[in-house]
Amino acid sequence: LEMTRNAEAAGGRAKPPPARYDDEPLADHTTVPSTPSMTRALSDQRFLAIRSLVVELSAAFDRVERHAAEESVELDDDIRWRLLAEAVARLAAGPGRVEAVQELFSDAYEPAWRQTGGPELFGSPGCCGR
Repeated sequence: LEMTRNAEAAGGRAKPPPARYDDEPLADHTTVPSTPSMTRALSDQRFLAIRSLVVELSAAFDRVERHAAEESVELDDDIRWRLLAEAVARLAAGPGRVEAVQELFSDAYEPAWRQTGGPELFGSPGCCGR
């Protein structure tokens, strides 16, 4: 109510509070003490969204592999698909998934990046296992 009054006094409209989207990151489990009830609440809150992502990822892999088979294309020759396969393996590895997957798709840090113009459009030579 106060936000509305302040906005009206300023001659504008009140902005609604930002929406909470299902894909917003949750608090890191290392900063908040975990309890069985918190584990249950996080599982209840995120299960359907995570399940949807897994199904979507599975469908994307199946779709590309089906077309590759029809066109006799070998996906093992494509670094992008080797990287995705490695990312899926890292997802199954356990704790530390975010760092492991992010590292897989990240350029190596170059201290002089400002002088060299930054990373290339498609990643530096050291990026993505190249």
